[in-house]
Amino acid sequence: MWNGAFGNGSGLRSGGGGGGGYVPAQGWEFVPCSRVERERERGRGKSRSPLRTFSSPPTVTQFYEQSHCGTVGSSLELPRGRVRAHEPGTHHSRLKKKFEGLKKRHGQDKEEWIREKEILLRQVAEIQGGENRRILLDLKTVVEEVQLEVKREESKRSELQLQYTKDTCAWELERAELKCRIAQ
Repeated sequence: MWNGAFGNGSGLRSGGGGGGGYVPAQGWEFVPCSRVERERERGRGKSRSPLRTFSSPPTVTQFYEQSHCGTVGSSLELPRGRVRAHEPGTHHSRLKKKFEGLKKRHGQDKEEWIREKEILLRQVAEIQGGENRRILLDLKTVVEEVQLEVKREESKRSELQLQYTKDTCAWELERAELKCRIAQ
């Protein structure tokens, strides 16, 4: 009952009965390897040859070998300890080409960024120049208004000064006349 509930192979697929059977998995399947093959794989993983230090994605043949380790003597299997010599070189050349492409693209992007930066700096300079011109025009109008006000105030002052001198002369004249009358 519990075996059927957990789906460990004792259900309809294995023919009913107690004991587990082979259950096809969805997607990738695990194929058990013999103990000898596991030890051989373990020994291969510990080798320190310089060719094995590269970490590159597995090729189709390597993936095929890993997934079918139970089939001994297949035509795609490599002898122990040998790695294809062209794989690290081609991987390196692919990386080098990719690096050169990225370097070229970065250079082009950098040139484009510099052009955009120069355009933006020109626009900012134009905006600042326009703002500066506007501020200068505003200051000019304010200065002109202040100058007009100063001229008006100076003319009023000169008028008042003239009026004061006239009044002073008139008072002096009147005073002199009064002194003459008193003296008679």
